[in-house]
Amino acid sequence: MNFPSVFRLSCSYILFCTQDLFVFSAAEGNLSIASSLTTTPSPSSPLTTLRPRRYNTISENSTNGSCVMYGQCAEGANGAYNCPYYGAPKALDGSGVSLFKEMCPSMINKDGSVVDLCCDTNQLKALKAGMDMVTTLLGGCPSCLRNFMTLFCEMTCSPIQSTFAYPAEFAVSDDNVTYVKALGVFLDTKYATEAYNSCKSVLNPSTNGPVMDLMCSPFGSKNCSADKWFTFLGNPTNPGTPFAVNFTLSTGGASNGSAEIFAPLTVSTTPCYKAIDEEHDACSCTDCTEACPARPPPPAEPNVCLILGVDCAWAICVFIYCGLSSLFIAYVVQKWLRQNIGSSNNSLRKDSPTRSLEDVDYIMAAGDYSKFEEAGARLDDLLQKFFYRWGFFCAKHPIIVLLGSALLLVVCCMGWMFFSVTTDPVELWSSPVSRARIEKNYFDQHFGRFYRTEQLIIRPTNTTPVSTWTGFEDSPDTITQYSAVFRKEFLEEVFRMERDIMGLLGNVSDPRAPGGYRPVSLQDVCFQALAPQNQNCTTVSVSQYFQGNESLLNEENWDDFHLQRFATYIDHIMYCTNNPTSTADADKLVGMPCLGVSGAPVFPWVVFGGFEDGKYGNASALIVTFPVNNPLNQTKTDEALAWEEAAIKYLKAYNQSNITISFMMERSIEDEINRESQADVKTVLLSYIVMFVYITVTLGQYGNWKRCLIDSKITLGLAGVLIVFASFGASVGFYSYIGLPATLIIIEVIPFLVLAVGVDNIFILVQTFQRDQQDSHESVDDQVARVVGKVGPSMLLTSLSESCCFFIGALSTMPAVKIFSLYAALAVFIDFLLQISCFVSLMTLDAKRQESSRLDFLCCVKFSKKSTDNSPDILYTFVSRVYTPFVTSKAVRVLVLLVFSGWLLASIAVINKINVGFDQKISMPEDSYVLDYMTNMEEYLSVGAPVYFVVEDGMDYSNRLQQNKLCGTAGCDQESLMAQITLASFGSNYTKIAQKGSSWLDDYIAWLRPGGSNPCCQVLKADPSQFCPSSQINREQLCEPCNATYERSRPVQGDFMKYLPFFLSDNPTVACPKGGHARYGSAVELVSHNGSQPTVGASHFATYHTVLKKSAEYTTALKEAHAIADNITAMLGVKVFPYSVFYVFYEQYLTVVLETVGNLTFSLAAIFAVTFILLGLDWYSAVVVVGTIAMIEIDLMAVMYWWNIDLNAISLVNLVMGVGISVEFCSHLVRAFAISTQGGRVGRAQDALAHMGSSVLSGITLTKFGGIIVLAFSHSQIFRIYYFRMYLSIVLIGAAHGLVFLPVLLTFIGPPVNRKRLQDQRDRLFAQSEQRNDHPRAENVLRIPSADVGAA
Repeated sequence: MNFPSVFRLSCSYILFCTQDLFVFSAAEGNLSIASSLTTTPSPSSPLTTLRPRRYNTISENSTNGSCVMYGQCAEGANGAYNCPYYGAPKALDGSGVSLFKEMCPSMINKDGSVVDLCCDTNQLKALKAGMDMVTTLLGGCPSCLRNFMTLFCEMTCSPIQSTFAYPAEFAVSDDNVTYVKALGVFLDTKYATEAYNSCKSVLNPSTNGPVMDLMCSPFGSKNCSADKWFTFLGNPTNPGTPFAVNFTLSTGGASNGSAEIFAPLTVSTTPCYKAIDEEHDACSCTDCTEACPARPPPPAEPNVCLILGVDCAWAICVFIYCGLSSLFIAYVVQKWLRQNIGSSNNSLRKDSPTRSLEDVDYIMAAGDYSKFEEAGARLDDLLQKFFYRWGFFCAKHPIIVLLGSALLLVVCCMGWMFFSVTTDPVELWSSPVSRARIEKNYFDQHFGRFYRTEQLIIRPTNTTPVSTWTGFEDSPDTITQYSAVFRKEFLEEVFRMERDIMGLLGNVSDPRAPGGYRPVSLQDVCFQALAPQNQNCTTVSVSQYFQGNESLLNEENWDDFHLQRFATYIDHIMYCTNNPTSTADADKLVGMPCLGVSGAPVFPWVVFGGFEDGKYGNASALIVTFPVNNPLNQTKTDEALAWEEAAIKYLKAYNQSNITISFMMERSIEDEINRESQADVKTVLLSYIVMFVYITVTLGQYGNWKRCLIDSKITLGLAGVLIVFASFGASVGFYSYIGLPATLIIIEVIPFLVLAVGVDNIFILVQTFQRDQQDSHESVDDQVARVVGKVGPSMLLTSLSESCCFFIGALSTMPAVKIFSLYAALAVFIDFLLQISCFVSLMTLDAKRQESSRLDFLCCVKFSKKSTDNSPDILYTFVSRVYTPFVTSKAVRVLVLLVFSGWLLASIAVINKINVGFDQKISMPEDSYVLDYMTNMEEYLSVGAPVYFVVEDGMDYSNRLQQNKLCGTAGCDQESLMAQITLASFGSNYTKIAQKGSSWLDDYIAWLRPGGSNPCCQVLKADPSQFCPSSQINREQLCEPCNATYERSRPVQGDFMKYLPFFLSDNPTVACPKGGHARYGSAVELVSHNGSQPTVGASHFATYHTVLKKSAEYTTALKEAHAIADNITAMLGVKVFPYSVFYVFYEQYLTVVLETVGNLTFSLAAIFAVTFILLGLDWYSAVVVVGTIAMIEIDLMAVMYWWNIDLNAISLVNLVMGVGISVEFCSHLVRAFAISTQGGRVGRAQDALAHMGSSVLSGITLTKFGGIIVLAFSHSQIFRIYYFRMYLSIVLIGAAHGLVFLPVLLTFIGPPVNRKRLQDQRDRLFAQSEQRNDHPRAENVLRIPSADVGAA
């Protein structure tokens, strides 16, 4: 009997390969593909069928059994047929004995002798020819291979054949020779199960999938069993089988339907986890699940913390809120009772809204001021004096100030000549020193960059299923229904479209070419799996089952009378889904190969989409992929970009009346982000225009309509806005000088930020000047200087706090956050410098224009001089007279604290639930073709990204002990690299590792292994130093086997490196499917020093992730891969790291939470330090400011949870910006409170809110609100989610805390008055009272505005 052998395999590595499905069939030296288990034999066979002969195995032969076959007596299409023979076993000749000992060691007597057998030497030669190929498949697991070989040795040569086998059918050849056409074999069920179990986990090295996908087709490894395995091995429809073998599994005596009783064949087996003898090792974990160490338990599901059925965070926060609220209410009630039942002079003095000399004496009597208070008062006095003098200089010499500032701006803005924008996602989101970035660079340098992927998802518009029939046309049982993607007209159009795409030409800039451009085709940039021998582009598409030729869809196979149809193009497709590496389908199909024109296999789970459980016939989409090389060479990158541009243009213009195409090229995302940014320019400009109009209109005073054109501040407002943008331009120019590229985030966010900060300062400066009463003897210059002295320290406080905050944020490891922080910090600081100089000069000029009654925007036109109406504006009147008394009333204050404390605790309860990640679809415009592709990708794709476990330089691969730490074949360590990847694949639902890895080391050892009639490793006879590839013509005559020595199934150390370059250059062929060029050509780095024999430097071992759709899944995959690599590193002692193309983008989500906490913490620390110093060493005020800003940030993060805003680099930038803007809402008010000397905390809070509240409300809240609303109408999802939602939240939450919560908080726990500053006030009060001849202890009260303190 002929041994079933391996299909002639030509497998090459391809980007998306995950596993393979083959059909195993018995043949003499061949393993071909069976279309199904029920293929009808051709009626045109030249053989005549006879009825099976009945015979009694026991009675007709010896009691120990006899033969039923012997020798070969007929040639069939797929091998030789055996001759029927019912006699005693016969002795082998000398060559036969040697061959038998080699092939069937388990049947040799203990003394080494060989008994008479039921096979001759020719049968053994056929058996050996088949075994050579099977050894390639099963050789990694010696136990499985031995059990498998023993089975066919027993069937072919057993001297007691007749006890378990019988000829089931005979036939007569044209030469009138009778032969066995079908054989019946009884197998013991236990034996068959043990043999199957020893092989069921073996990995097919050619496909990196279970070998049972090949040897148990069409059931596949998942549905295979011992019975199904043997059923397929003997299937009569398999064209590679010379005759059918009807295996029957039985547990006792069995009958073939007659009176004869057979004893099922049973021989001892070796489990895969045991060695067959001392010379062989047990199978490894990769090929034997039972040999694996104990699997680590899956990670426990995170416990949902509940208290009384309520989320723990909520329950704790509610408990805290109830407790604190109760204590607070009790305190309020107690204080109210004390004040209304037993009031004292002390309480009257503390609650008095004004400060009298008596109050000052009372407070000063409580103790002398401290050194800190003295230093604080002196520092504040110095700041006010400095700003007074600086303001006077700017007011007195506006031309010098303006020209000097303009000169500095021009110098800075000239840096725009070196301006560049970074749009590369890697440069934006991955730190150059991050683990993923370093590992990516290592991978790119040693193995080359990952392919550029150009992918199409194609669906038919006509979704009517297609029915096909095989067999006789009038037989309803042969009709099969397939989905609409199998419609011929649909496939033809797909084939034509692919051909058009492959013929597209792009234009790349080339000064040497005519016209400055040269054409680029796909051929110039595509991945070629078998180059240089085969330079066809690799295309991953169902069209490659037909070599891209749509005319082959018309091929059919009929009988000679055209009555019975055996196969159509659909049968060929379905055949290739099971056998993608076939060089020709079954002889009863259409006779075409399944390999594409590039020599690469096309795996069905890559080219079909929308199917379930491997039912490709139900697929609802086709997937076409063009892998394109992605070298570090910029010229080649430009060529790829040019071809991609042409492909995008073609696909956008394609008529989709019959098909629907979703597609994405490698450049698509970057292109669409750029297009989106350009498309939203109008929206952003409209937003800024709204803010500009508001600023220019609201800065003016409009008490008298006759003077509205004089009292307006349109020109001054525009100048203020220009200063804001000039500061942004200067910042960009400065960093362009030093080579720090900008990002789109900077262009979109920083103008908004600087405008928020700058406009607030403009309003405070202008409105303070408008509300100030000019002394009769005071000039405009003096008045401006005095106003600058009042508000300058406050402007310095906020601007310096924000700049320090952003400079601290530049410590972030995220490039996008780092660059934003640097640009923002400098822009804010330059804006402050320009406002305190240029704007002060411009405000002075505008005040003089207004004083001389000249028109705002036509200053040359002068009207009759009339007094300016300095009455307060409506907003100031509302805030000071209505809002301030209301919000500081007792009942409202209590309610505000209760509401805001509840808001804070509710926010704390949800901030740990914010989703971390980024949905890529959000980054695309709503009308983007990429958005459609991303949606369909999640629905149809079933292939995960490849992941490479890279072993850095440092391993001695020729050393057996080192090999054992890496390999996955027999004899390897239980915790080897391949074993750990295998273990991880068993828990794919949480490790996200989809399958066992592919190992160049294991395949090289198998490729180099000597023996067999046609070993893979051969050299030229004429020059043994030259490799003879397996594709060499006349190889048997020109070449000879490599002289490689093996010890315990491994090459000796001296031979390992000698032949490795040959392996890496050998293309896989039928004769040698393990050739390593296609799969491992770029997986092993050979390093040679000074012409010495090369050694292995870095190398990688590949596997695949499961299908990943959400950010959390990508992040989990990255974490698990890191954990596996770290374990391997600890075992090897050499660094191992995982690499997949998406790691560099998703690593940020592993650290973004810590980044957020760190950035916000350091920013708040910077604000505390600046506030502490500039408020006169007042730690109390600094704590209040920082605490309020922290509340704003916590509430903002809670809004992210409620409004579905993910935490990522973009939202982190917005959070950092939120800290800066929050300073504007808090610091001005707290400083006004701190320097106020009005009576009691309530009085000081009212004074601060009245003077600063309206400026904050008009300067930042209302200004930004109008501009933000415009962003809601943006076409960009990312603008609406990350800019509109977050900006609106920043402004509203900041305003609520700065104008509602903070004044109320200050009434309860505001910082105490500085007693040194209070003493200075007493001295001024005495001086004023003496000038008016008043008694020093007069009861009348002198009100002194807080802004006037220390101004003289």
